[in-house]
Amino acid sequence: MRHVATKIRRKKNNKGNALFLILIAVALFAALSYAVTQSGRGSGNINREQLDMDVAQTMQDVALVQSTVNRMLLTGCTKSQISFEGAHVPGGAFDDYTNSNAPGDNSCHIFDPAGGGLSYTTPLSSVLDSAHSSAFGYGHYFYRRNAYMQSPALGGISSYSVHLFLPYVNDAACLIVNQRMLEHNAIPQDTDSATGIETLYADGTFSLGGYVGCENNTPTSIHPAACGDITGCFTINTLTPAGVSTNILYQVLYRSPP
Repeated sequence: MRHVATKIRRKKNNKGNALFLILIAVALFAALSYAVTQSGRGSGNINREQLDMDVAQTMQDVALVQSTVNRMLLTGCTKSQISFEGAHVPGGAFDDYTNSNAPGDNSCHIFDPAGGGLSYTTPLSSVLDSAHSSAFGYGHYFYRRNAYMQSPALGGISSYSVHLFLPYVNDAACLIVNQRMLEHNAIPQDTDSATGIETLYADGTFSLGGYVGCENNTPTSIHPAACGDITGCFTINTLTPAGVSTNILYQVLYRSPP
């Protein structure tokens, strides 16, 4: 009888040990699952924080161009003399920012030690939409003249002006720009027409024309001047020569006449 009782106790102990091990395994699995979940959430937060910093860097680069233009205007350069020669535009017959009005000593050249002293920079890849990586002008800033945007913030229209454009901005970065600069949570879309980045490079001349989107179809319910503030980001229905719908970050650098 004692032998039988011992066997019964051992079986009970074994069952108890097995149950204990199962409970430990379940607890470990739960802990691991929680850790993986939290890790994923943390990664998402880190990615967003990194993009925030990258957008801030991009806007700092834009602001540096703006401040350099302002400084040169204050030191004697006229708007028609400001030259963007030295800004890189990839290939083609339009690779030309030559400004015949600029002084021969390059004192009004933005990207020249004798003038503004800026080094040409390219935007961070994280703010761009890699789906357009093979498109004309991907990964470069453009300086266009006579781009037209209408907005109370601009006192009417921005024709007779020079804009900085950054095409192919991804949705997440474009939204962050508008949240920071316009304090609204949307990307306005122009569906009226196409605009191109292969023409109308800033060359010291000014005239009415060279229309870019947002002149007619701004969704004012989102923001009264969402497509026409001094700085912002919007979607253009068709950007040539790539022929794609994409986001454009812009900055109105100066107008002539003011």
